[in-house]
Amino acid sequence: MVKALEIVIDRNSEQPLYLQIYNQITYNISTKKLNKGDILPSSRTLAEVLNINFHTVNQAYQKLRTNGIIVLGKSKKYVIADGNNSEKGTKLIEKEKDMVNEALAMGYTENDIIESVKRIISSIRSD
Repeated sequence: MVKALEIVIDRNSEQPLYLQIYNQITYNISTKKLNKGDILPSSRTLAEVLNINFHTVNQAYQKLRTNGIIVLGKSKKYVIADGNNSEKGTKLIEKEKDMVNEALAMGYTENDIIESVKRIISSIRSD
């Protein structure tokens, strides 16, 4: 069954529309409004609901797929991935290592990095 999404587009935001969609889907996952195995609406359907071009939704879905957050299911529909997706975990760990190594090289402490990540998460959730 296709899961209904609560996505609000802010056309006045400096943030690109595809990132607004991406961030809101990831937020819905983090708040358990979307769960492993939930089916997302097709890009055309979501585009019609949001009154935007379907290529914009495709761009958001591709970013979600690249990051292992969604997978293309057997029925050719996008599905929320299992949180234990090894490809997703590997990509995330690589990105985290790069970020931490760069921050350490710039002189940030472990505590600085942790606090910065907390602020970023808080900012994303409040958007």
